[in-house]
Amino acid sequence: RQRQMCIRDRFGESAQILMAVEEMSELQKALLKYLRFKDHEQGDEAEILAAISEERADVEIMLNQLHVIFGDNADMEIAKLEHLCELLGE
Repeated sequence: RQRQMCIRDRFGESAQILMAVEEMSELQKALLKYLRFKDHEQGDEAEILAAISEERADVEIMLNQLHVIFGDNADMEIAKLEHLCELLGE
């Protein structure tokens, strides 16, 4: 947590929010490449999976930065999961 606050303090909130958006975009691109591979056998599976792993790590880091900036989100996550279970009849 201390490292996360240090990063925010070093670069600033705006820069970290922009970086979060950028990293999520890169993960989206990697996931789209994975679907192209699955549907049309385009690309190298190992490279695509490695890219997804790297981008997921980057997104997780930035989600932690968003925690530092905007606070804990656990209550909303629980509410969303409960709602999803209700929709599924569980």
